[in-house]
Amino acid sequence: MEILNQFGFDLKLFIGQVVNFLVLFYVFKRFLYKPILNVLAERENRIKQGLEDSDRARLLMEESRRDASGILKETRIEAEGIIENSRKMAEQMRQEIVAHSRVESEKIIAQAQAQATLEMEKMQGNLRNISVELSQRILLNVIRSVFSEDEKAKIMQRALGQIEADRGEQHPIS
Repeated sequence: MEILNQFGFDLKLFIGQVVNFLVLFYVFKRFLYKPILNVLAERENRIKQGLEDSDRARLLMEESRRDASGILKETRIEAEGIIENSRKMAEQMRQEIVAHSRVESEKIIAQAQAQATLEMEKMQGNLRNISVELSQRILLNVIRSVFSEDEKAKIMQRALGQIEADRGEQHPIS
């Protein structure tokens, strides 16, 4: 102990320091160490939770990408179907329009032919009437100069009968 005294060792002081140390140790452990451990444990839990959330978010994002690419693929297929359907409908409408146009043009041609035939028949009738009138005038002029009144009447009656008979048969004029 004397050696200890030479070095300046005081047992009372040493015990006081040990008691002080133990009190400080207890206080630090109770009021600092445990709260710090709790804060560290809480921080560790938050970090773990953040990592788990990050993993979940990454998985959700990958799933969303797969879903999005699937939706895009379905949309692309649907759009191609709509385009193809539209092309088919356009072709069908074009064919219907062409068929309708043909029918209409055939109707117009048939109407024009019928009208031309009517006009031709009308003109032939007019031509006949004109030729009959002309024939009557020529015949009258010839009869007046060549025949007597009785002969004129008989010839005129015969010619008119013949003309009427020809008119009833309606010979086409060529």
